[in-house]
Amino acid sequence: MSTEREQFGSRLGVILAIAGSAVGLGNIWRFPYIAGENGGALFIICYVIILFCIGLPILMTELSIGRAAKKSVGYAFETLEPKGTKWHYFKYLIIAGGVLICAYYPVITGNILYYLCGVVDGSLLDKGISAHDQYQDLVVENSYKTVCFSLIAILFCACCSWFGIKKGIETVTKPLMFLLFIFLVVLCGYSLTLDGASKGLELFFVPNFEDMTLKSFLNMFHAALGQVFFTLGVGAGTILAYASYMKKGQSLFNESIIIASLDTIAAILAGVIIFSICTSYSISVGAGPVLVFESMLTIFKEMPGGHLFGSVFFLLLFAAAITSFISMYESTNSFMIDSFNVSRKTAITINTILVGVLILPACFASSFLADVKPFGMDIISFEDFIASNVLLVGGAFIFSLFCFTRYGWGMRRFIRSVNSGEGVKLSRFTIGYIKYAIPMFIFIVFVLGLIV
Repeated sequence: MSTEREQFGSRLGVILAIAGSAVGLGNIWRFPYIAGENGGALFIICYVIILFCIGLPILMTELSIGRAAKKSVGYAFETLEPKGTKWHYFKYLIIAGGVLICAYYPVITGNILYYLCGVVDGSLLDKGISAHDQYQDLVVENSYKTVCFSLIAILFCACCSWFGIKKGIETVTKPLMFLLFIFLVVLCGYSLTLDGASKGLELFFVPNFEDMTLKSFLNMFHAALGQVFFTLGVGAGTILAYASYMKKGQSLFNESIIIASLDTIAAILAGVIIFSICTSYSISVGAGPVLVFESMLTIFKEMPGGHLFGSVFFLLLFAAAITSFISMYESTNSFMIDSFNVSRKTAITINTILVGVLILPACFASSFLADVKPFGMDIISFEDFIASNVLLVGGAFIFSLFCFTRYGWGMRRFIRSVNSGEGVKLSRFTIGYIKYAIPMFIFIVFVLGLIV
């Protein structure tokens, strides 16, 4: 097997690529409505604490394994595992999480692309048709449009990966991430000028303890845990794949802090935007997954400058979605390259066909497959549940055990890898917490995800 491994061209490139993997729909689409459903400010406080106390060490496990092995999950365990152990058998479970996400994530990304095009040309801003009816028309009556736009999203990712890490993924991800944060700041500033913005800020930043009960706190805690796993995308090998292209100039603890901080900033800015707009136009911030597709479109139809604002908003959402999807797509490419020793272009061709077929059930989940309800859930919700609550959490648990126990790579090698390079180092006083508390928290997430 070839030992040559392409690398990112710059430190900024790898940080923005990994941040782009983390800063996706979980921040712009999911975080605002999850926060709205779980108490606003109290949820945010809980989320930030969990992100840095639990999410950060888990993020470091993937980064350290990937950078040390210089392989994707397809061959990382074989490279680092002690002789005679069988950790490499777990790679199929881990990659399954990424593959399953690729079965529905392009569909959501494709719908966002459809909305972007429809808002730009004005076809979705017809006040005579409700946003709900327009969404139903897309996902139910004309689901072939969902297929077409989902395939466009897949082909976009294929083109990015075709030219490699430096000339393809880094070249595309860097400007997209700059664009994403610029739009977030601009839209945040604009949303604060709306009449009801102060009410939204109060709901978003001022904690309300009056209605807090033990049950609501546990639900909020579980939601925050789930959001951290969802937004960071840990457990599927995507971060590991990107880390395998990293240089060793900076400590991984240092880089993890930067990535987690960018992720948090993006989520907070998105929350300010959504909360300010929703309270200004009397829309519930807890509207659920359709908040972006129905509630926001309703607002854009009514607000002054809605055409421009809506165009920028959906462009922002598409940039967030596509940077995350590129990382998932590249993870499966790297798995094929390392596992089967094929060329990048061969892996991309196979992967594109595979993902193009896998998305079909999700594309038709609301049309002729609407009656298919595994465990009472529609196809997309079921795929998301299995991926988020079982495979991703299971993958994170495997990574933590591999890094923290003497039966795997081991805590000593993990700490040495994390602290290798310049920047902030992981303190030895945190070793006990990381070694014992992190696997326990992951196990709690797994159990709660199945019973709550």
